[in-house]
Amino acid sequence: MESSTDGKYRIITRRRIPAPRQVVFDAWIDPEGIKEWMCPGDVLSAEATLDIRVGGSFRIVMKRQNAVHEHTGIYQVVDPPSKLVFTWAAVENPGQMTLVTVEFFSQGEDCELVLTHERFPTADMAQRYENGWGTIAEKFAAFLALGKTKQISTNNERKQEEWGMANLMDTTTEHPVVSHEEWLKARTAFLAKEKEFTRLRDELSEQRRQLPWERVEKDYRFEGPNGSQSLADVFENRSQLVVYHFMFNPASDQGCKHCSFWADNFNSIIIHLNHRDVTFAVISRAPLARIAAFQNRMGWTFNWFSSAQTDFNYDFQASFTPEAIQSGSLFYNYKQQKMNAADREGVSVFYKDASGVIFHTYSAYARGIDLLNTAYNYLDLVPKGRDEGDSPQSWVRHHDRYQD
Repeated sequence: MESSTDGKYRIITRRRIPAPRQVVFDAWIDPEGIKEWMCPGDVLSAEATLDIRVGGSFRIVMKRQNAVHEHTGIYQVVDPPSKLVFTWAAVENPGQMTLVTVEFFSQGEDCELVLTHERFPTADMAQRYENGWGTIAEKFAAFLALGKTKQISTNNERKQEEWGMANLMDTTTEHPVVSHEEWLKARTAFLAKEKEFTRLRDELSEQRRQLPWERVEKDYRFEGPNGSQSLADVFENRSQLVVYHFMFNPASDQGCKHCSFWADNFNSIIIHLNHRDVTFAVISRAPLARIAAFQNRMGWTFNWFSSAQTDFNYDFQASFTPEAIQSGSLFYNYKQQKMNAADREGVSVFYKDASGVIFHTYSAYARGIDLLNTAYNYLDLVPKGRDEGDSPQSWVRHHDRYQD
């Protein structure tokens, strides 16, 4: 146990496990396995629910003879098979949110697991968790030594096989095939619906532009490649600004893979937007150094600013305070929602008049930003569509992280 610079306490648990890193990582995030190796011996039953993605949450409930213990958290970094970072909170101790980092290092054919748990308010609390994680590490190693990894791998393979079979059995295999004349007739009839949709979309876009505005009163300042800049500076002498709220938690080394899917569409359109009096920028809560490193890795050149020292992301409902998260009800996409997330995706639009006054004209979130992803629009044209079933974007990776 050690004290950190903020006066709080941190513990570090290490364990070398005689199994490959990928196997150890998979075992750590397997909900069925968690119910075995994370629970003390006097636990009668347990359940674990994991949504393993940046911004996703987990819930682990352990039932003893006379007590129920529930732990929750939010994943801030998910970088398989190397690293997980997540918040940790016990429901019976509201307001005491700590941070866990689990790292997996290859050591020949073995894996070294390093768990860092920090932000403990007292030394006593840190000591209790140090003892607890030490016991858990022993049980986890024993769990793997008993050959449970084979069962996990088999389960994963079975899931992949079932998923693959489901795709083979989709409607494309039994689709009606007709003559050219019949095809042309059906296509022409559908064209009428497409034209009506286009007309309605144009009408909706016009109504969007007629929505009322609100004046931006705060003096937001961001950190960018050219130093500190105001929101007015971000406009770059144009009157219109589009901001993409990119999920990039300050504790993470990389941005959200889902937002990255959207960001892959940005670079090439900016010159065209600029010639229609529109500036485009991306804003995240991560510090500028981490943003710059990740942006360089991904090969993007669009303007990307850090809002780490401002309320910008919070004011425009793209980020949420620890207190709001702890309450379990967040205001996102224009309604209160039960959601455990520090950041969410979105887009906001601003206008600056000739006197320099800035107005907020529009914001959209969740599926409201769907049309901004060109790849999805192409996928909507092909026979299988988005081909995602009940797990939207579960297939998405950072473009330099696909297996092939």
